[in-house]
Amino acid sequence: MKKLIIFLFIISLVAGSLCFVDKGEQIFAVAGVDKVCFVSSSKYEGEFESVQCGEKFFNFCTFDEAKERVSLVKSADAVQFYAEETELDAILRKIKFQQLFSEEVEGIEVCYGYSPCYSSAIILDGKKVNVQIAKLDGEVIVGFPMIVTGF
Repeated sequence: MKKLIIFLFIISLVAGSLCFVDKGEQIFAVAGVDKVCFVSSSKYEGEFESVQCGEKFFNFCTFDEAKERVSLVKSADAVQFYAEETELDAILRKIKFQQLFSEEVEGIEVCYGYSPCYSSAIILDGKKVNVQIAKLDGEVIVGFPMIVTGF
């Protein structure tokens, strides 16, 4: 009986770990993203085009390359998706985006909200925000938790 209980306990641990996906990695379940930028204190090696600005590196790659190296989300200060505006609704549905407020900044529509698919967040006007979206001329940038490269 004792062996059976231990066996069931081990099976439940294994099954639980297979179902667990880090919240930062959940954002990569979307489609329609052209390019990704990991903002970090480190220059990433491999298929990245890295641009240094002060002490930060903006590490750009294709969405497919980002999905292969999704664990980089944990070490990144921010992650940004670049896509066509036609893909935005599908992306926002997939990340379960809840818009909190929006504004227009120099002709650019900027939305702020929350997604349960990304764990890092900041507080704006007393609300937890971890997604910022900028839309201009049919292009969008979706930043987690914020867009830090400018738009």
